[in-house]
Amino acid sequence: MDKEVTKVDIYESEIIRRRLASMLDDQSIEELVGPKYEDDVKECLDILDIGYTVTAVGILGRALELCTKEYCEAKIKRKTAFEKNTANVSISTIRKNFWGSKSNQAERLKLLNKQEVNKNRNTYKLKKGLLKDEYFHTLENIRNARNDAFHGCSEDEYKELSAKSGHFIEHGLIILVKLIKDISEL
Repeated sequence: MDKEVTKVDIYESEIIRRRLASMLDDQSIEELVGPKYEDDVKECLDILDIGYTVTAVGILGRALELCTKEYCEAKIKRKTAFEKNTANVSISTIRKNFWGSKSNQAERLKLLNKQEVNKNRNTYKLKKGLLKDEYFHTLENIRNARNDAFHGCSEDEYKELSAKSGHFIEHGLIILVKLIKDISEL
């Protein structure tokens, strides 16, 4: 009697979930990231599984941008956190500039990585870096991929982004989990 061999599809999202399992403390990634990010994470992984890898990176990028704003708000409470604040700007102005309505992700990432950021004729630099270089580079790559894919790039650039997307998503999810855990510990 012949046994029928069936093909079992293993989705890319399942591979990523398995790799992240040890970080998740017996929770799903959606449970760990909570209601604020679970829809974006689920949508990212679902879209990844149907082959729209670059779109999936864009969705994860949206969640990461929101999370870095929240991370800044949680970690930077006083203007004394700054090594350099050339105009001695108040913390409320700093909030508007870096995680409020006047903010952008590129400047926020540089600030978190303890790089000097020039904004509104003032220079800012934190005393202590809040984002590892590895995380900074990954988040910057995701930000650039999102901008390139959604705001115009060549077909060759799009294909390159598509090839890198699984890597970006896996590493981006690791960073999202790490930032959320850091925020929850405060």
